[in-house]
Amino acid sequence: MRAGIATLRDKMLCSDALDALVGGEIAASRRGSRVEVVVDRVASAPGGAVAHARRVGGDRLTVRAR
Repeated sequence: MRAGIATLRDKMLCSDALDALVGGEIAASRRGSRVEVVVDRVASAPGGAVAHARRVGGDRLTVRAR
């Protein structure tokens, strides 16, 4: 099956409840990580998105999300 995603939209929420629910799983995972950043822009990419962001200290970061 093939499916297309219309215009990519992203919503990031700071949620203590979500962090309590999945924070431990993310920390224990070798497949992903949690990164606290300010997102400057998000671009569509095949199979997901690319977020261009900066850490609190100002370091720039590009994150591939699926």
